[in-house]
Amino acid sequence: MPVSSAKRAVKPVARPVAKPASRPAGKKAVLLCRSGVRSIAAAKRATELGIEAYNILEGFEGDADEQAQRGRKGGWRFRGLPWRQN
Repeated sequence: MPVSSAKRAVKPVARPVAKPASRPAGKKAVLLCRSGVRSIAAAKRATELGIEAYNILEGFEGDADEQAQRGRKGGWRFRGLPWRQN
């Protein structure tokens, strides 16, 4: 995918996460990325900042298989969890 197409495909966050000091008590963050690698790092950092954060194990598409393709070994979609494409 050309860079210009990739930039159009990425949607900005609708509402940024509030600063920890201004975040309402009891709120939680659930993080998900394609493989779970970036979201676990983000969840760890959020926790360091005082946000109760959780990572979705295996991510959306899981680890790559022997042919370097995702979506066949694990992940949210592979496990049959609900999702929709828009």
